[in-house]
Formats: sequence, C-alpha cells, structure tokens
Amino acid sequence: APAGMPLAPSAQKRIDDLAAEGNAAFAAARGPRLVHRRQDAALLAEVVGTMAQIKLPGYAQACHLLSCSDLVADAAGIRNRTLVMVGAQDEITPPASCRRVYDALMKASPELGHRFELIDQAGHARTDQIMVISENDGVRLVAHSG
Repeated sequence: APAGMPLAPSAQKRIDDLAAEGNAAFAAARGPRLVHRRQDAALLAEVVGTMAQIKLPGYAQACHLLSCSDLVADAAGIRNRTLVMVGAQDEITPPASCRRVYDALMKASPELGHRFELIDQAGHARTDQIMVISENDGVRLVAHSG
C-alpha cells in the first residue's frame, strides 16, 4: 500500500476493537463470522482459538495491507498461472470479490490457464482446506482459501 494511503474505516475499527477488547474477546466476537457451519462446536473453537492468538501490531499491519491494496489491479500484473479460491459461504471476502480478482487475471493473461475454485460448505476460515500457495509451476495468489 502506498505510504499515507487512508485506512478504510472498517479496518480501523477492527484494529481499535482488538486494542480495546483484547485478543480473547475480539476472537470470541468476530470468530463465528469466519465459520460457515457455526453449529460445529469443534471447528468454531479451533477458529476462535487460533484467532485469539492475533496480536498488535501485526494485525494492524495486515489490516493496512489489505485495506489499502487493490487486489484486482495487482492481479492484472501477475504473470504466473494462478488459482483463486474462496469459500462459497465466505462472509468476510465474498465469492464475488474473489471472482473479480480471477476476472482481472483472465483479462490480463488468459493463456496461462488461471483457475477459480468455489469451495462448497466453506466460510472464510476452514483449517482443513488450506492449500499450498507455492508450487513448482509458479507462485499462486490465493485470494481466499475457505
């Protein structure tokens, strides 16, 4: 993100909430939105437990990076075959957002055979569906792994 670019209000709110609430309360409040099957108590506990490990300033840096970036514009400059994945029930980074990244890749370099995968029954965080980001055939941008 360019220096001095303003942070989106929603990103600043997340940073402020983490600072005010602390890791555990922040994770308990936000974690359920990351899981599609909220009734899966074990999965929810795993996601919330992992999220409770988030700390400032690292989280603030990630918020700045994602809030101030233009993934669609960045994707247009990628010259490696790319897999864009998203959970079909992702409320944080909806499939339509990831599809725009894929569309930019296809417009810029359709000959590379980019792929878009919509993962059914997956939300934003699904630890059993995390994919390898780098392979022998080039670096892959994973817009989101459900």
